[in-house]
Order: sequence, then C-alpha cells, then structure tokens
Amino acid sequence: MSFEGRVSRESHEGGLLVSFEGKAPRLGAKLRIVGGKPLGKVETVLGPADEPLIHLLPLANGIDGSKAIDSPVEIAPRHSRDSSKRRPMNTHRGKKDWSKNSGNSRMKSGDWVCPKCKNHNFANKKVCNRTGCEQPKPKVVGRGRDSRGFRPSKSGGFRDSNKKPGDWICPKCKNHNFANKKVCNRTGCEQPKPKVVGRGRDSRGFRPSKSDGFRDSNMKPGDWNCPKCKNHNFAKREVCNRCDTRKPVEGKGSRKTKGRQRRPNPRDGWKPRRRG
Repeated sequence: MSFEGRVSRESHEGGLLVSFEGKAPRLGAKLRIVGGKPLGKVETVLGPADEPLIHLLPLANGIDGSKAIDSPVEIAPRHSRDSSKRRPMNTHRGKKDWSKNSGNSRMKSGDWVCPKCKNHNFANKKVCNRTGCEQPKPKVVGRGRDSRGFRPSKSGGFRDSNKKPGDWICPKCKNHNFANKKVCNRTGCEQPKPKVVGRGRDSRGFRPSKSDGFRDSNMKPGDWNCPKCKNHNFAKREVCNRCDTRKPVEGKGSRKTKGRQRRPNPRDGWKPRRRG
C-alpha cells in the first residue's frame, strides 16, 4: 500500500504530527503538501501500530504549522543528479606523467628519458623499465649530453658542478672522466688519457700563467713547478709526474742571479823574500 498522510496537529517541539496509512517513510525523508511546497523532514515515527504518527522537524522555511493542519501530504520525490554535470572520473588521479615533464624535481643526475616511450628511467637502468618497451639506454641522452646527463660547454669542458681538478674530457667521445682514469671509461671507446688536456692546460686541467707559474688556487706551500714542462707537482714528489725531471734543490740551479763571489785574499800574490 502506498503512503497516504494528513497533517494532524502541531507538536510541542514546534514541528508537525502527520497521521498516515501505508508504509512509513524513512527517517530524514522530506514530506510535502500534495502537489505543493515541502513541509519538512521526518524526524521520527511514533504512536501505536494501528494509529502511527510522523513527527516532522525541522519544518521547511516559510511554513506556518497552524495553516498546514488537515493538509494532505506525500513523500517528496528525490531530485536526481544531472549526469551531464558530473565530473569525469580521473583514472590517473595521483599519478604523474613522466613523459610530459621529464625535467621534474625527481629527475636526478644520470637519469634518462626513453627516446621511444618517453618513460623516466633511473640511472642504473640499462633498458627502459616500462612494460613492453625495453628500449636500450642510449649512449647519448638528450641533445648534447653524455651518458651521465652532463652537457659539454663550448670550450670542450663540462658544465658539471661535480667536475674536479684533474678530471678530463675524452677528445674522441667528449665523455667526462675522473682524474684517476688512464683511459676513457665509456663503453667501446677506451681512448687513452691525453698528456695535455685542452689548450694550454696540464694533465690536471690547470692553466699556467704568463709568468710560468700556475693560477691554481690549490697550490700549497712546498708544491713546485717542473722547470722543464711547467707541470704542477705536490711537495712530496721528488720527480715530476709528467716528464720524470728531478725536483730542483733550492740554491742549485733554481736561481738566475750570479753566485756569491769570494773575497780576495790579501796574501794572494805574496812571494817569499829571497835571502842574500
């Protein structure tokens, strides 16, 4: 049996009591005058089973309870949401598209972007880790970058903040190598370390000044410059680590001034007197 109700009287709480027949509405359901404006929400159902009452509280705005007495009521229909106004479900919520932002803040030195599917891979990955791709890691990552992701400058060096004195650039493949490497560490290259790296620089990458000294801020007391090849050597070295020339001894061959002259002996030229 469908719901049929009628406003019986006002309640002590300021609501309305509605007598009804049929199935009781759910708590919180809205009732309205048949074909008219809403009255209020179902707060509770009370009374005996043969004469139940619905308590409407709170009442809708603008409702005068005394004028609504004896009015027929019905359950107000629910307003269905307009599906066209619903926001589309985002299946990628919370996920980042690395392909659109390969320069994101999580991109670290050595990481690389797959040239095939634009997936972001960490430096230790030899092939792309995206399922079904498995593109090998390129030898040159990006435009003008080596396998570590460093970009060479116009002078042939690298704009890498980690480049330290003694590091060298392979003249063949432009790879950045550390100072202790005797050959290029790029796979398949193995170019020997040049004796002179760059224009006017020694094997450590230091540039000599016009006065045959070095503009190296790391020059410490006791360090010396080879008189033959002008190489910077540390104080502990007894021979030049480039040309094997011995470390000059102070006072022997290191001064260009004339040596200290000996005073003339007043007895020089003295001859014994002949006896008569």
